[in-house]
Amino acid sequence: PSTSNLQAAAGTFTSTLGVTGATTLSSTLAVTGATTFSGTVTGAGSMVKLLEDTDPTGDTYYDISSTYINSTYDSYEIEYILQSASDNDHLYARVFVGGTVQTGSIYNHTISSQGDTSNDADGTGQTAFRINRFSQGNEDGAFIGGRMRLQNVNSTTLPYFHTGMGISWRYPSAQYTGTSFSGSLSLANKADVVNGIQFYYNGSIASGLIRVYGIQ
Repeated sequence: PSTSNLQAAAGTFTSTLGVTGATTLSSTLAVTGATTFSGTVTGAGSMVKLLEDTDPTGDTYYDISSTYINSTYDSYEIEYILQSASDNDHLYARVFVGGTVQTGSIYNHTISSQGDTSNDADGTGQTAFRINRFSQGNEDGAFIGGRMRLQNVNSTTLPYFHTGMGISWRYPSAQYTGTSFSGSLSLANKADVVNGIQFYYNGSIASGLIRVYGIQ
């Protein structure tokens, strides 16, 4: 074991640490003044931001293409806040396979309203995933938002699936509701490599935010 104390004056400080074998690293970094960090940490899990769109507006469909969801990562995280231009509307999702959005009856989902198991909703052999339990109104400030984790994106032996949690403002009362949800492609589609995902309302998207992260 060894201990080092490194100090540097204002300017650029570069250090490389090479380690082999089982190692425990413990460090304290104290920084004063304007500082810029650069470089890559490997060997630890992290989320890499791939996309941030603060204006997914006016589209019926919002596509996250293979530019962002591809073989680089096996899992992805999506943050979404989407307002519908229509009243009494649900948020749906479909996947891309081979660059083509899939519209067949290959989608299975379960949506639960938190705190009320009598308000579960299940769907098998559907033409899209449903993301929220209750339809949303288009009152000022109302939206559907949450996070979803995409897994088995590149698997050819296990079907794609996702899990997530979200909130919405329920139509027609504008009541707050919390939702947990999951979805999977059918077993018959286990060989489908997913290289994109599409969000859509029956109407159009009025405004919102989309962030996509790759999971290392």
